[in-house]
Amino acid sequence: MNHPPAFDFSFAAFTYTPPITQLIIAAKFSGHWSLLPTLGQLLLDQVSAAPRPHFIIPLPLHPKRLKERGYNQAFELAKPITRQLQLDLRPDLLERRINTEHQARLSQAERHKNMQKAFYTRHNLDGKHVVLIDDVMTSGSSLHAAAACLKKAGAARVDNWVLARAI
Repeated sequence: MNHPPAFDFSFAAFTYTPPITQLIIAAKFSGHWSLLPTLGQLLLDQVSAAPRPHFIIPLPLHPKRLKERGYNQAFELAKPITRQLQLDLRPDLLERRINTEHQARLSQAERHKNMQKAFYTRHNLDGKHVVLIDDVMTSGSSLHAAAACLKKAGAARVDNWVLARAI
């Protein structure tokens, strides 16, 4: 609590345990992206009563990583949510400007350092409530860095909606 995160609230639909673990790994690393709309629906079922943001932003991948994977899992999770809640999906509001090391390979301290200055926005978000969507929250370093960037651009509130949270 000496160093609170930049985000205001985090909601996770599941803990990062089987069988969700295997579904996320298959969707993210084995090319089974067709699982993501169903997983996004599961997340939607859990966040449908949450306060409505102005925008939903999928946590961006660096362009090189996006090219390697072929899709952004956070974007695919966000699509059914924004469609059914009739919210604006705005992947253009946040960019990943540094191709960071994979977080899973790093300690918690290294994860935090790895994400410093990884995100960028040129947009004015004065007073806006923004939701970041991602698949897994482990240490929270990526979501913290993204939220800090959005707050610096004027966002009044940044929440995280994640499919699973590692505990």
